[in-house]
Amino acid sequence: MDGDVVERPGRGRCAVATRALSAGTVASAFSGKPYAAVPLPSLRERHCAMCLRACVGRAKLLRCSRCRWTRYCSAACQKSDWALHKHECAALADGSSQLHQLSDAPLADVLLTGRCLWRRHDATTASTCGVEDAAFDQLEIGVPCDSDRALGVLAAGVPGLLPPAASGAAASEGAAQLICAFGRNNFGVLNDLLSVVGAGCYPRAAILNHSCAPNCVLAFNGHAVEVRTMRAVAAGDELCHSYVELCQPTAARRAALSARYGFVCDCARCVDGLRTATGEDIDVLMTALVDGSPNMGAGGCGELERSAELLAAAAQATDEPEELRLTLEALQVRRELCHPLSVLRYMAEGRALTTALALDELETARACCRHVVTFLEAALGGVPAHPLLALQRFTLADLESACDEPAAALQAMEACAATLVLTAATHSPLRQQALDNLDAMRRRPVGV
Repeated sequence: MDGDVVERPGRGRCAVATRALSAGTVASAFSGKPYAAVPLPSLRERHCAMCLRACVGRAKLLRCSRCRWTRYCSAACQKSDWALHKHECAALADGSSQLHQLSDAPLADVLLTGRCLWRRHDATTASTCGVEDAAFDQLEIGVPCDSDRALGVLAAGVPGLLPPAASGAAASEGAAQLICAFGRNNFGVLNDLLSVVGAGCYPRAAILNHSCAPNCVLAFNGHAVEVRTMRAVAAGDELCHSYVELCQPTAARRAALSARYGFVCDCARCVDGLRTATGEDIDVLMTALVDGSPNMGAGGCGELERSAELLAAAAQATDEPEELRLTLEALQVRRELCHPLSVLRYMAEGRALTTALALDELETARACCRHVVTFLEAALGGVPAHPLLALQRFTLADLESACDEPAAALQAMEACAATLVLTAATHSPLRQQALDNLDAMRRRPVGV
């Protein structure tokens, strides 16, 4: 066993390493398949409802012959999923069902609620309650908000969606409490590009507490989660991952954690901060103008406000060249006014990178990507093996190669591959692609 759960003052239940773990180790005690999971409804035509893997190329998923809504990558997945899918099948087949009135995330939460409660009900009925059921029972339950209760009432009103152990108000309140628990315990299932493709309940992984300087990251192999160490962990050390976006100042991270999880973070990064190689406070630089003064947000001065308006117009543009023109105009303002490590400039650089790539404007995209990588290297200074940084380095390596800079491309791909070997899931196509690209770059004759 490589991990255990202990109680520690001020931390509550903690996941700890029971032996020394080297970087890139999968902490098996907290990894594995979900208690239940669903793909995001908007992605159901491309992702299997059982394993959440995407279909490749022109392959088509099998469709449930009853509801015609749920899809699977194989007959085996369809058969395995029937024990839970059968309770939602009729409602999904009914185009007038209240389920179809919900948007993406709420519908995923309602379907996940039904699946979790049916699995727990079936375990009790069959007297087969195990470790996973016990971990599910220990999920932290908060006080449901109005939207949680509204979804609970809706779930209870869909025939068969919830098990018969409770009915009426009790059923809706139980569903609302679980949906509330999802908000505090669950995390989106990510693909290799760090995009959310599904929602899952992982009671053992949910035990991990938060840190803004985490030693673990969650990687997904289909619907199975791998808790992977990003650096060496000593026996007895707590295993932590990040609950929030790390590329923002301490005050913003703390506010987000307090609002959603109800605690004030006192991790090493929040207490000690991050500094550049020359000793500058990165928190200060993230909100600074070029002269070091605070930027006061996008509306802090007339030109910054104009840049925000330009970005908003770009987001509404239907013509990609026009979108890029507006984005680059906004970016130029922020390049002139904002510190290179400013979050405002980083956001604009990222927007311009995405649009330039879509238009095959490689030189423009490379300039933006170089800045994005520089920003992430500073903002993630406490987590140098972060998958987001690896992903941007992968893009940068491709752009450097396309712009005939083989040495820079090799350097970026080496750094990318070194991180993905630690943080990417066991069968990650992106990790394999990075290793293959790196091998090809190293074999390429000098000057070619």
